[in-house]
Order: sequence, then C-alpha cells, then structure tokens
Amino acid sequence: MRRRVLLIVPGGFSLDDMEETYGAINIEVKPIMGVPSLAEDAYGLAQIASKILNVLKGMSKIYDAIVISCFEDLGLDLPKRLGVPVIGLGEASIISGALHGRRFSVLVPNQYIASLLYRRILERGLAPALASIRVVKPSNRDLFSALLLESKRAVEEDGAQAIVLGHPAWRRYSEELRESMGIPIIEPLSTALSLLEAILRRKGEENA
Repeated sequence: MRRRVLLIVPGGFSLDDMEETYGAINIEVKPIMGVPSLAEDAYGLAQIASKILNVLKGMSKIYDAIVISCFEDLGLDLPKRLGVPVIGLGEASIISGALHGRRFSVLVPNQYIASLLYRRILERGLAPALASIRVVKPSNRDLFSALLLESKRAVEEDGAQAIVLGHPAWRRYSEELRESMGIPIIEPLSTALSLLEAILRRKGEENA
C-alpha cells in the first residue's frame, strides 16, 4: 500500500531534483511562500512556524504523514495536534548521525540554527555523540568548497566520523562530498523520508 506524504518547503526554494516517489511513499511538495527558507532569529522562526500551522489545517485528513523541510526546531507539537507522523529534517538527521556509536558533526548556515540544534541534541541525549556544530560561511568561496573545508576541519580537528548537512538545499552536494571525504555524509531530506517510511511501515504492521 502506497502512502501519501506532504513535503512542506518553507521559502519555496527549489527541489526540482526531488523524486515524486520514495520507496512506498508518494511525495507531494507544498512550497510556503512569504517566509524565509531558514530562520535567522526568533522572529523568523515564529514566521515560519505560523505559516506552517496555517497550511496544515485539515491536512491530516488527506495525508498519511508530513515532512517539514526545515532543519531548525519549530517548537510545534505537531504529531499530537494532527494525529499523523510529522518529521523535521533536523530531528531525523541527528538521530541518523549518532547511529552505530559514531561521532558526528553538523554543518549549519547560521549561528541561530546552531544554538537551536544544540538544544535539541541535548534534549535527545545525543551530546556524547556530537563532535561539533560548524557554521558554514562561503564568503568568497563557492558553497561546495566551504562545505568541504568545514567537513575536513570537523574530521581533523573535532574527530567527526560522519557529517550532517544542515540545510535541505545542500543535498545537491552530498554525493560529491561523500566521494571527497570517504565518510558518511547525511543528507537530511532523504534521511527524513527513509525514517518516515520505516515509521509508516511499522504503523501499518501494528494496525494489521
């Protein structure tokens, strides 16, 4: 049985390479315009959260699950409100990063997201597995070069054994980084979809 999953994209940044299916999941993308694609401060976070709540009204009756393409913790208790599984990219990625007892570093686009993410890692009890959170600043470098530089520093200086990409738009660089680094590069969107597929499969088995 195929499941319908809504993928919410704040800021409406391009996901042109996103497949319409993932395993047993049919994906429908819903861009949210008029808000930033990522939060720079508490005001930006509140804007994103408010828009998402408005979009989600009644959606739980249509979809089997929801993925929010947002790495920061929105502070919304959505699963209880909606009655369906809801996964954010940050949540799925840090869980994946800590698998198999490895230490992981997260690359993020700004310091505000770094602070939100660190709080979530502490709440999840994953701090012992965290090597570092590094803010990527491309400056005069192209983005891939900046990501590669911080990945190397995370491994050499922080002891990271896996790298989590802290922005969904960076997924386009995941394969190239994996080839360059030779360690797991955790791309948040496919990681969230994989986790969601497992949750829905288990839910289906329990209801069978």
